[in-house]
Amino acid sequence: MSDKPLPRPVTAVELYLAAILEELQAQRVTEISIAPGDLVELREPAPVGTPLPEDFPGRAALEAAGIDSLEAVPGDGDELVTIAGIGKVTAGQILARLA
Repeated sequence: MSDKPLPRPVTAVELYLAAILEELQAQRVTEISIAPGDLVELREPAPVGTPLPEDFPGRAALEAAGIDSLEAVPGDGDELVTIAGIGKVTAGQILARLA
């Protein structure tokens, strides 16, 4: 959110609305077509793919690199070692789990 001061008292609803407005402005949304009475989905989209198991080798490093599903894990050892926190041993363990 911006550092622009809001008038007091400020409610939680006003803070959420200000954050939504700021996000929409950042995305440069120019046209919103919501008719009165329409339902608006505010939840995050459902994840696509199979989530990484809790005991998956290098899981923390993969998630830090934005890889959060088994389908998104690279199947090449050379590509895996380019991810921060994954070495050759962990890459071998990952490839073994994918096989």
